Amino acid sequence: MSRIRTESVPADLLESGNLKPKPESGPASMVPDDRTKENETDMRNPTVIFDKNYFIDDALISMLRDAENRGLSGVLTNNISSDRSGGNNAKSSIYFEKGRIIHAYHGKVMGKKALYRIFSEKGGQYQFQPLGFSVSHTISQPMNLLLEEGDREIGVLKRLDPGTFGKTIRTDERTNKKIGEIADKSGLIYILTLAQQHSNVGDIINASQMSDLQTYKHLLHMVRKDIFIVEGEKRAEAQIVTDSSADLPASLLNESNIISVPFSQDPEPLPPAEADFHSLFRKIVPDRDIVAIFLSKKMGRVFENAMAAGHRHYEEYVGIREQKDIGKLRLEIIDSRMGSMGTGLLVLEAAEKARNGWPSDRIRNYIEGLIPAVRVFFISNTRKTHARRSPSLSAPLLGRLLRRKPVLAIRDGDIGIIDHVRNDENARQVILELMEQSLTHPRTPVTAGIMHIRAEEQAARMRGLLKDHFNCQNIIMSHISPVLERYCGPGTVAIAWLPMGI
Repeated sequence: MSRIRTESVPADLLESGNLKPKPESGPASMVPDDRTKENETDMRNPTVIFDKNYFIDDALISMLRDAENRGLSGVLTNNISSDRSGGNNAKSSIYFEKGRIIHAYHGKVMGKKALYRIFSEKGGQYQFQPLGFSVSHTISQPMNLLLEEGDREIGVLKRLDPGTFGKTIRTDERTNKKIGEIADKSGLIYILTLAQQHSNVGDIINASQMSDLQTYKHLLHMVRKDIFIVEGEKRAEAQIVTDSSADLPASLLNESNIISVPFSQDPEPLPPAEADFHSLFRKIVPDRDIVAIFLSKKMGRVFENAMAAGHRHYEEYVGIREQKDIGKLRLEIIDSRMGSMGTGLLVLEAAEKARNGWPSDRIRNYIEGLIPAVRVFFISNTRKTHARRSPSLSAPLLGRLLRRKPVLAIRDGDIGIIDHVRNDENARQVILELMEQSLTHPRTPVTAGIMHIRAEEQAARMRGLLKDHFNCQNIIMSHISPVLERYCGPGTVAIAWLPMGI
């Protein structure tokens, strides 16, 4: 189970509740034990060093060593065998040349893949026939390396839930969008090709000429990259969480089943504390995963406090979840790099996907892809603002500008001044032009939010302009929370929008 993450929690391969618990009893001389445990559960970096072999049959090791020590050429066979798909009597043989293993086959596979499958079998009678022959060399590594690597692979694969190999994967519209990420990786392209022919994980592994573990690792990588989707998993539904600075009306929060964590109501609004998030998360995790989208960390400590609660209590949450048969816990905490309705529009998109049954990791990836497309502007009615000013402004120029209305925007997660104008009409025109520039086509569907601080008439005026100039599918009217009021003051009107169909 992966830990929580800020912008991307790793997906588990084929929802990898796939690793079985480590056996309570086992070889005490495996060193070091903590490294062994770590690498058995992390197939991305299997670097365990064994001082002897524990998963390969002792009788087989004896035969292999004898052939090596005596420099024999011939074929080692076993009269009892089974293949990974469950069939029995898969023919298998190991070929030697002057004591070195040069080739192996097991059923329909050959090379190291076949050799490690032979290594994984127990029982039967091994027979060595000293023969002269000509065979392609598919294996070139020395015996010690083959035994160590094969033993490690078997150890990892044995700890997988057998149900892993019966799972089904599929591709969807995201596959074509993401294929460019693996275009230069021939191994991944090879596995993608196999997956287009075989949807069952076990069938893909059997069809691959790579070793079973290497194939599995490639599948893992592409599931984590959302190139493959795992079918038939029991997954918890996603609960969407945000904070009150998202400026979403209470009616929308209720309709969309969104939990909003409030800032304090003191004269200086304070973000929810770590303890507040812990209390909330603890109530949600028994039945649901969490996708939490918060105010930009540059504008408040909401994100940091939520992350602190998640990290500190994660194991507790996992323990609570393990009592339910709904998959491993996913706790996705996202820095929106936005504020006000900029965050709110992302939250509403996440809530819609949750209603449509999207899993939490897919929602996270979708939201992270939308963040760069969101725009938020403020027309401040005050000549002074606490927003950042460009350091390139000279004092005389700054003095003239401060006698004009500032136009602010959220950029790189913070609010900054982008222009100064003579009046509200000029400010509205600037924003309309910036909106037009951000759209690929004038009729691109847009979801918009209009927020204000005691400026109902100006907000209504802006709503009319948006409806006249753009293809607005929805315009949400709301108020700017006290959290952001300190940046702009009474009389401010803000506009947030998100092009749809990105």
